[in-house]
Amino acid sequence: MNKIKLRIPFSLPILGESFADINNPVVLSTIDFFTDVDVFFKKSSEIQLPLSDPLIKRLIINYLKKKEIFLEINVNPTNDFFVLTSLFYLIGMEEIENDISFFINKLKSSALITLFRVLTSLSGGFTICRKNEGIISIDGNINASLLISLKNKKRSSLRLIKKFENNFPELYNPLIHTVGHIAIEGGKAIRDGMTKRLGDLMNIESMLLCIFNFIKPKSLPLIKNSYGTKIIASGDITGSIILVPKRLLYKNYQSFDFIDIGVKEIE
Repeated sequence: MNKIKLRIPFSLPILGESFADINNPVVLSTIDFFTDVDVFFKKSSEIQLPLSDPLIKRLIINYLKKKEIFLEINVNPTNDFFVLTSLFYLIGMEEIENDISFFINKLKSSALITLFRVLTSLSGGFTICRKNEGIISIDGNINASLLISLKNKKRSSLRLIKKFENNFPELYNPLIHTVGHIAIEGGKAIRDGMTKRLGDLMNIESMLLCIFNFIKPKSLPLIKNSYGTKIIASGDITGSIILVPKRLLYKNYQSFDFIDIGVKEIE
C-alpha cells in the first residue's frame, strides 16, 4: 500500500447549517485545530472505503465508478470527515470542484454538512456553501477567536422546519428568507472584516433557532464582552460557539482562531 500523512484543519459552520437542506446558504470556516491523519491507499479491482454514512458511501462509490477510479483506502484515525477529506485530496481539489454538483445535490442533513465541512477544510479559510449551487471562498479576516464546546452528535432539522411550516404557514417564507439573508450578510461581514457585525448576525440567528424550536433560550451561553453566540443545532456536530475578542477565555470552552490554511501533506 502507498501511504501519505495529511494535516487536516477542523472546520465548522458559523451560520445557516440548520437550513441547508432547504437550499439556504451556510457559512463555514477552518480553525487552528489540526489532526494528523495517516492515509493508506492502493489501486484495487474493488472500491473499499471505511465510510459509515450509507448515503455518503453509496454516492462516493457511484462517483468513483463513473470516473473509473478503483481503489482501497484506509485512514487513521477513521471517521467520515477524515476519510472523505483524504479521498478528495487524493483525487484532487480541481477535479472535485468540477463535479461539485454531483455531490451537493444528492446529499442531505448531516451528510450534506459533512461535505460542506470537507470542502472548507480542503480550501481553508471562510467559505459559503449552498445546495444546488456549490462553494465559494470568502476572502476576509475576522479579528476574533471562537470559544467552542462541541459534540460528535448528528441531528437533522427537517422535521422541525416542516412542523413550523405546518403550524405557521404565513410566517414560514418570510422567516426562511430572513435566515438565508443572515448567512449572506455574514459572508459580507467576513469579507469586510466586520467582527461585531458577524457576532450580531450570530445572535440574530440564535433567536430564530429558538423560534423554530431548535434550541431553548436558556441553552444559549451568555459571556460578558462576547460579540455573539450561537448553537450548532443540526448537522454532523452540535454544540455552542461564541465569538469573542482574542485571548478571552471561559470555563469549559476551548479557544481557537480562524485560519486560512487548508489540508497539507506532511513528512
